[in-house]
Amino acid sequence: FGTTSYPSRIKQYVRHPQLTGVSIWAFAHLMMNLDSRSIVLFGTMLVWAILSIVLINRRDGEWVKQPVPGWGREIRGLMISVVVFLVFMFLHRYFTGVPIF
Repeated sequence: FGTTSYPSRIKQYVRHPQLTGVSIWAFAHLMMNLDSRSIVLFGTMLVWAILSIVLINRRDGEWVKQPVPGWGREIRGLMISVVVFLVFMFLHRYFTGVPIF
């Protein structure tokens, strides 16, 4: 895989948005589920994401921010993200057997 980077407004503030998202997701699940299975699964994901951020930062050196394109791409990405989030939120019960609400 290449190191192609797609600039966005989020990447102007967060160097690794996907790894940061995985970290937040794993941390939130750890706070809600402290059984041993959850600690192993989400704890491992959290450690992996944080370790990846640290090692990638060490490898790549100083953070060089790229110029950001127009709003069209940002709005489309936001709309897709909201739809995917809602689908997973309402189907969480069927995927995991645990309802969110």
